[in-house]
Amino acid sequence: MTVWVFLCGATTLFIMMLSKGDKVMHAKRYLALWWGLLFLIIGLISSLAAEAQQPVVDVPANATVDYEGHGWECKRGYRRSGKTCRVVDLPANATLDYDGHAWECKQGYRRSGKTCRAVDLPANAILDYTGHAWECARGYRPSGKTCGAVDLPANAILDYTGRAWECEQGYKRVGDVCEKMTVASQSAQYAPSAVQASRVTPPQHNHSKGEIQQIQEHLKKAGFDPGPMDGIFGPETIKALHLYLLQDEGCHPAAIKGIKENG
Repeated sequence: MTVWVFLCGATTLFIMMLSKGDKVMHAKRYLALWWGLLFLIIGLISSLAAEAQQPVVDVPANATVDYEGHGWECKRGYRRSGKTCRVVDLPANATLDYDGHAWECKQGYRRSGKTCRAVDLPANAILDYTGHAWECARGYRPSGKTCGAVDLPANAILDYTGRAWECEQGYKRVGDVCEKMTVASQSAQYAPSAVQASRVTPPQHNHSKGEIQQIQEHLKKAGFDPGPMDGIFGPETIKALHLYLLQDEGCHPAAIKGIKENG
């Protein structure tokens, strides 16, 4: 509204300045001058009235106008208390939190009421990721308020958590000990299940009889008996091929030997 009034006044004055001629034209110029001045005065009054209507933010000490410009917020290190800003009382071993209007304990301390107390680290313990509590170091496990060593039996190693154990490769857990796996047990572990065996199916159309014979010869040279060299994917050839694939996948040699001997 104010801008429109100013534009009207300025346009009227501009027209007046361009006007020339006789007394009639002089009268029109004076009339245009009068209307131009009137519009300018109205625009000025409207602008002042609009500014007067805007509320004045009463900012207390240690505060600033907020991001919207219609209120206020306390500076960092102060907290709001009614219509004032009070200093954040920092206890010993505390710092301002992320927004600066409250406090939190430093690393290695925990909140206890209105104070910060040191985290009591038992032997073989470290601060956890928060810095306000503890956890046992690798190779130890929590036992009440202490950390007890993880008892590793022979042929055992720490697991991924570092607070328990698992048997080394080639050993299996039996109670609280690790026993060496026999060839038979390894064979049972690595032997294909019925579902896995069913997936090793002979190709129906991709190989000729001569090509299958070449595969059988290759299996035999590699130490896997494919049965008769008849160019047919029979049960013995399928078994030999499966063992050959297990070897390529890194299967334990003792396990492959057990499968070959025990079927």
